[in-house]
Formats: sequence, C-alpha cells, structure tokens
Amino acid sequence: QGRAKFTEHTPLSNQEEKVLALILENKTNKEIASALFVSVSTVKTHINNIYKKRNVSSRQEAKNLHSK
Repeated sequence: QGRAKFTEHTPLSNQEEKVLALILENKTNKEIASALFVSVSTVKTHINNIYKKRNVSSRQEAKNLHSK
C-alpha cells in the first residue's frame, strides 16, 4: 500500500519525455499544450509526474538535473 517510490532512474513515459524536452527549451505550459495537442491541465499532470519521478519541485530543479 502507499505511494510508489521513484528515483531519478525511474523512466519517464513518452509524453513526459516530450514535456521535459519542451521545459528544457523554456516553453510555457500553454506552449507545451499547443505543441503536443493536449490541454494545459494534461501538461500540468505530466509535469507533476516528472517532478515526482525526478524528485524535484520546480522547473529550475528539473533543468539543473538535465543540464550538461
């Protein structure tokens, strides 16, 4: 019971990967939604899943984690 435990190695879904790539390009939620033909609400859900799976709490933390 309880919530799943994620690590930075937990794989992202295909759509989460696309959302993350657009976050790394500094796109807004609205721009991401338009690019992926989904609602802003769906984008927010994907972003929350990314944050949980990568154990971050902001776009900047996600960018820092994926910067080279």
